[in-house]
Amino acid sequence: MVDGWWMTDTAALVKRLEEATVGGRGLDGLIAFTLGWRFNGCREYQHIESWEKIAGHWYSPEQLRLSLVERLKLAQDVENFRSPPFYTTLLDAALMLVGEERRWVLERCRVGLWPSRDYVFHCCVYTELDEAVGPSGVSRAPTASLAVCIAALRARAMTQAQEQE
Repeated sequence: MVDGWWMTDTAALVKRLEEATVGGRGLDGLIAFTLGWRFNGCREYQHIESWEKIAGHWYSPEQLRLSLVERLKLAQDVENFRSPPFYTTLLDAALMLVGEERRWVLERCRVGLWPSRDYVFHCCVYTELDEAVGPSGVSRAPTASLAVCIAALRARAMTQAQEQE
């Protein structure tokens, strides 16, 4: 991994999301890349974050399972392509990262003393293995979507690590 930031490493992606103050399409692209999406306009992985400025289109993991001939046929019609979900800006899209089989809790908390109007969001994501030990994914972020993304990616990484053991 060069410079550690084009997100085949979930920990590096989580760190980027924790540093963000708002969501954006660049972060959505990094999440999508981590989840198996591929962008054909990016010759080098470090350009994933600026994918909207580069001509090309995304292939979803389902589309990548197609044969090369099927993908070439697919490429003939631009209607067949879609961009990654707005994970970091829409709560519904962020919840797709959690999955239906997991429980989650999202709270909005005031930062500082009473006259403060600043809020932060806390999110916990629980997997099947967490009932006795607590949540796999915990986060704190300035927006609800970012908090859910961080917690969901942490829980996903924890689940993958447990499955490999």
